[in-house]
Amino acid sequence: LEILEASRYWSRDGSVEIDLVGRLSDGGYFFGECKWSSQSKVGSNTLAHLRAKAAIAFPNQVTEAKWLVFSLGGFEDEFMRLADADPSVYLVSGDRFF
Repeated sequence: LEILEASRYWSRDGSVEIDLVGRLSDGGYFFGECKWSSQSKVGSNTLAHLRAKAAIAFPNQVTEAKWLVFSLGGFEDEFMRLADADPSVYLVSGDRFF
């Protein structure tokens, strides 16, 4: 898949912020969350929160969406297992950022 567009999203009332929103070459969308703390690992609650925000802001685009979570500090083991089992979830750890 190719990324056609990507940007940050803020709702007009400031209630929803999504770090990364984009459109893919297959017509689908992706949503991303970035966590910059190197001191803690990210858990699956981050993905749940991202999905909830995307459902509010983009209700018609979340059904077939791809989900990206970036974490400088890495990921909890349970979250990595969940991502391995779900082909729509991509985890990017700090060692792959730069």
